Amino acid sequence: MSPSSIPSGPYAFRIRGSLPFFLVAVVVTSGAALTGCKGVRQDQLTSDAGVDVPLDKAPNAGGTSGGGGSAAGGAGAADAAAPVDVATTGSGGAQAPGGGGVAGGPGVSGSGGVPGPGGASGSGGATGSGGVHGSGGVPGPGGATGSGGVSGSGGVHGSGGVVGSGGVVGAGGAGGSTCVGSCVSCTPGMACGSTCAPGQIACTTGAPVCQVTNAAVGTGCGSNMVCNGSGTCVAKTADGAMCTVSAQCQNANCSKYAATGASLCCATGSSNCGSCVATQSDNNNCGTCGTKCGPNTSCQSGGCACKGGSTNTLMCGTCGLWAFDSGTAEGWVQDTNPASPVNGGANSAVQLVANSTNNKQAGAGSLAVKVLVPITMSSEVVSIAVPICGNTTMNLAGTTMSAWLYFDGPAFTVEPWVIFDAWGPNSDLAHAVEVGTSIPVMTWHQVSVAFDAMVNANHVAIQLLTNEGWNGTMYVDGVTLTPP
Repeated sequence: MSPSSIPSGPYAFRIRGSLPFFLVAVVVTSGAALTGCKGVRQDQLTSDAGVDVPLDKAPNAGGTSGGGGSAAGGAGAADAAAPVDVATTGSGGAQAPGGGGVAGGPGVSGSGGVPGPGGASGSGGATGSGGVHGSGGVPGPGGATGSGGVSGSGGVHGSGGVVGSGGVVGAGGAGGSTCVGSCVSCTPGMACGSTCAPGQIACTTGAPVCQVTNAAVGTGCGSNMVCNGSGTCVAKTADGAMCTVSAQCQNANCSKYAATGASLCCATGSSNCGSCVATQSDNNNCGTCGTKCGPNTSCQSGGCACKGGSTNTLMCGTCGLWAFDSGTAEGWVQDTNPASPVNGGANSAVQLVANSTNNKQAGAGSLAVKVLVPITMSSEVVSIAVPICGNTTMNLAGTTMSAWLYFDGPAFTVEPWVIFDAWGPNSDLAHAVEVGTSIPVMTWHQVSVAFDAMVNANHVAIQLLTNEGWNGTMYVDGVTLTPP
C-alpha cells in the first residue's frame, strides 16, 4: 500500500513487506484527539498478524475495589473504505455496575478497539471482578479503587485475555480482622474481682469488663477478717457491737434480743438481754432474759437454786435459806400461829418487821424487828414467822434450824427465852434455844436447834420472851433450815 492510499480519520496501522515494521499514527482533527502513545509492543495474538499494544496498556491489573463500571465497548464497524484488516476504534461503553469495561465486540482483527474509559468509581461499591477480555480485544482497565471497598476477588480470565492481578484492598479494615484499633485479649467467664466482690469477665463491650457481685456478710476474707456485704473486707465485730450474722462476731455469737429485735455480738454462752449477759449465772436473767431468781437463790447453770445448794434445799424443793440480801423481809412477818396467844392479838410485842442495811451479820442486809414490851405487860411475846414449801406442809423431824441474832437494847435482867417454833394447821413443835441472862446484847451470835419429833409444818418462827419490859430491836440474819 502506498502512503497516498492512507485513509482519513484516526487509525493506527503498520506496513507489511520485506522492510521492518513501522508504526504510523495519524491524527485527523475530525475525530477525538488521541493522547500520545508512550510506546507500543507487539503481542502475538491468535492470528499470525501482530497487534500493536501501547506499553501502558499492559494486561488488565484486575478490577480494583469499589463498584467499578464496565465499559460496554461497542464494536466499531469497519469503514467501507478501510482495508479488510483494519477495524475502527470502539467508542467505549457506558458505565454499568461492576465487571469493569467490556472490550469491543469482535471485528476484523485489527489494532483492536481503544479501551473504554470504564465507569467512575462507585462509592463503597462491590469489588469489580476485573475487566473481562473481549475475544481478541484489549482488556478493559477495570474500575478504579472504591473508597472502603472489600478486597477484589482477583481478575477473571477473559477468553484469551491476561489474568488480572486481583483487586486492591479497599480503605476498610485489614483483611479478616474484626478488631477496631488494637486487639485486646478477653476470656469470657474468667474469674475476677476479690473475695468480697467476686465476679466474671464479660467481653461484650470490646474490652474485658469484670462484672462483680458482693459476697455475703460474714464471708471470711483473712485472719479475723470478714466481708461486710458491700464488697469490703473488715475486722470481725467485738462483743457488745451490732451484728447481723454470727460469722461477723469475734466469738461467733450474734444474739438477738426478742424484746427489741436488735442483735449484738456477745461472748460465748452469753445472750443479748438489751446488753450481753451471762444467762447461766445472771440472777436477773437466769437461763432466759427477764427470769429473776428469788431471795436466797442464785442462778446456777442457767437455773435458780438455793445459794447453799442441796444443803438448804427442803424436801418440797424450796430453799430453806434467808440471808436478807434482797432488800426485803423475804416473807417474814408478825407470827400468825392460830395455836399461839401471839396470833396478831394483844399479846404481840412486835411493832415493825422490815429489812435493814444498818446492822447485818453478813451480806447486804438483815431483818430488823422493832420490839416494845411494856413493863406492865411483861408477858407479851415477840414472835415472827415465815411460810415454807408454799404453805404445803412437810415433816421437819430431824431438820436443823439456825439463825444469827443481835439484840440492840438494854441487857436482860430476868430470865429471857429464845424459841424456835415449827407449826402447821394441825401441828406445833417449839424448842427453846437460849435461856437466861447469859443471852448477850449488842453483839451477833448464832443459835440453832434440831426438831427432834415429827411435825407437819408449813411455817417456822423465832420467838423472844423477855419476861420483863424491854424496848429495843432484834436483828435477825442468815436463817437456815438444813434437812437431815
